[in-house]
Amino acid sequence: MKLVRVLTLDEKVVWGIEMEDGSIRQARGEPGTADCRPGRRVTVLKRLAPVDARVIFCIGLNYRRHAAETG
Repeated sequence: MKLVRVLTLDEKVVWGIEMEDGSIRQARGEPGTADCRPGRRVTVLKRLAPVDARVIFCIGLNYRRHAAETG
């Protein structure tokens, strides 16, 4: 079973299960648990990254000049 995160034609972001024939079925239950099983077939508009990174943290010490100026 391969879990995928997709955008459907009705613009909803859902977890899906990729079937052997390549079709995607919406996951019922919680992804990653034994309760996760295929539900209704969905039409995929776009495959999405598995994680929705809304916030990205950076540290200035990754850059030599910034590290030098801050000591």
